[in-house]
Amino acid sequence: MILTEQRAQLANWRIEILATDLSTEILDKAQAGLYSQFEVQRGLPIQLLVKYFKQQGERWQIDPAIRSMVNFRQLNLLDDIAALGRFDVIFCRNVLIYFDQPTKTLVLDRLSRQMAPDGHLYLGGAETVLESATNCSRC
Repeated sequence: MILTEQRAQLANWRIEILATDLSTEILDKAQAGLYSQFEVQRGLPIQLLVKYFKQQGERWQIDPAIRSMVNFRQLNLLDDIAALGRFDVIFCRNVLIYFDQPTKTLVLDRLSRQMAPDGHLYLGGAETVLESATNCSRC
């Protein structure tokens, strides 16, 4: 939605969005683009809700044009991810909280190798990485 809102300023950009999860159930839910009232009111400005969603009963359906901008793929972050290529931005939210410290370090190191030199990594608020960052090659 933000990229669509800023399309004039991003006219010359090549934008690809890859959404991944280990769970095919979660990927199916994301691909369906149906959200509860609780989900859409958690940080989504009302202007974007009205512009990009249609209410269907008690759920909200995201606009198909927005949904089609995203490629959905099952992925285990413990597997080799080099084939995915380089990323300018990675959102790894509420994933590391499930890993022990050595696994966090491994995942962060792999993610850092896939990031462009000026790339950005966004983590969830509950993520802790201090020890991992000291062991990560680019963190």
